[in-house]
Amino acid sequence: MKKFQKIGFDEKGYENNLKLITGTAQIYIDADKELKKLKVKGFRTDSLTNGGFMDIFNKYQKKEYQKSKAAKELGLTYEKFLDLQELDTTKLKELEQNHELMKDRTVDLYEYNDSFFKYAELNKSTDTKFERVLEIAPSKKSYKLLKLFSISSGKVNVLLSKEPFDVYALKQEQIQIMYDVSDYVKASKAIGLQYKDVWPMVKKFLFDDSSLPNETRSGKHGLSRDLNDVIFGYNKILTYKI
Repeated sequence: MKKFQKIGFDEKGYENNLKLITGTAQIYIDADKELKKLKVKGFRTDSLTNGGFMDIFNKYQKKEYQKSKAAKELGLTYEKFLDLQELDTTKLKELEQNHELMKDRTVDLYEYNDSFFKYAELNKSTDTKFERVLEIAPSKKSYKLLKLFSISSGKVNVLLSKEPFDVYALKQEQIQIMYDVSDYVKASKAIGLQYKDVWPMVKKFLFDDSSLPNETRSGKHGLSRDLNDVIFGYNKILTYKI
């Protein structure tokens, strides 16, 4: 569909995905540290997204066991050889379990207005306008989570595009109403109106998370008490005139 003017950026949506990606990448950073703590050498950090942490550990330690003259002289089994080194693999096993949980996970993103179109998906059964919204939605792409980052020198490089979180108006009227609301607030301030007079007239277009649980509130509000700041609710704007 035709995109109109860009009207904002979904910072919260982007940050939520960023946290998911960096949190997942931490599994492999921790696995790298744990393998080194367990005296394992010669592995590549960027290969850890393939999993098999315990296989890497055992492959290396078996080579060390086979090279050990003391192990041969004492007739040690591989298991006894490990016991004598007092190498605790508990955390490494936990990290491998976490890898198994995340390895096939995908992140599905619309080309733009991602949060809004997902909001429409959730509400389409209760409001027919969201069915109309989804008819004009761009394609949604699926990204493998483990392909959305790389690790180099112990640092995470996020490979997530910001484009899905760009917010574009879907109709020209949506752009116009933003100008109209902004002009109304400015004019109201100029003639001496107060917040209590203006908010009821514009709240259906502005950001308001007061109905959300305290822990999920952003601390922002769509209209400042001095009428200087206006923050639009993108889900509200993008359903205008749909």
